[in-house]
Amino acid sequence: MEVAHHVPGRMRVRFSPAILTAPGAASLAAWAQGQKRNNGGYPKGLVNLRLNLGSRSLVIEYDRSIVDPQVLEELFSTQDKERMSLLVSELAESLGLDN
Repeated sequence: MEVAHHVPGRMRVRFSPAILTAPGAASLAAWAQGQKRNNGGYPKGLVNLRLNLGSRSLVIEYDRSIVDPQVLEELFSTQDKERMSLLVSELAESLGLDN
């Protein structure tokens, strides 16, 4: 994955077609579509997700007063697995998913 575009509050991430064969990819796509149908039953801080498999991109719209834009940027750009794990934990806490 790589960040294609990011302004605080909105990020577009491009991904390799290979990710579509990863375990859990289909359930993640189904979850994102289900949230869209349920008018965005997203966690606090997450405004909208738009997954476009054809263009291999995911647009993440978020509330920058809840989600630190730098944390999100680093999460999608770091190659350090240990740092990534810490960033995921920090993001989960921000979104209220740390329970």
